Amino acid sequence: MSLDKVWLSFVDYRPDPATPEKDRIALGCILEARARRSGLFSLAGRVSLTEPELMIMDRIGRETLVHPADFLRQQLREVLDRAGGALSFEQGGALRQLSQVHRWSLYVMPPRLIRIERHLSQNNTQALYSATGQLFIARMLGRDVSLDRTLRAKQIIPEDWRAQVPPAWQIAQSSLSAPMEPRAQR
Repeated sequence: MSLDKVWLSFVDYRPDPATPEKDRIALGCILEARARRSGLFSLAGRVSLTEPELMIMDRIGRETLVHPADFLRQQLREVLDRAGGALSFEQGGALRQLSQVHRWSLYVMPPRLIRIERHLSQNNTQALYSATGQLFIARMLGRDVSLDRTLRAKQIIPEDWRAQVPPAWQIAQSSLSAPMEPRAQR
């Protein structure tokens, strides 16, 4: 079974937005999906940054992004709390709002629609959780994952990925749900 409407945003720190790939630091990945009348959100983010990464950042970046996963979870929670149940799922509502606020050095990619095929042993939340972590790891490894095809929640990255990343790349994952505005009656 597939999750047809899943919105994806990667979150990066870009020291110079004019050259976005130069010294880019991958901070996290957020997926947003609709399940009945609520939105499901899955977030994977770096637990902490290395000293060399912090030295690339400006003062505000160093102060706010010491623990990227905590910061991203707080930013997403604030968007959901401000919406108070009136957040639209269309076009990745929460991710769209985050991307409008964070467009410069802290960069939230505008949401992109993807499809995720979940394994029969997974429910929707588990599939989102699995795909979020794997997509973020692929991004940190610099691996391109085609987002134009349906992704299998358990097969995005190779099994030996842990041997390919530094220990400082510890990842924290969390999931949230929030009520969404009701769809217009037809």
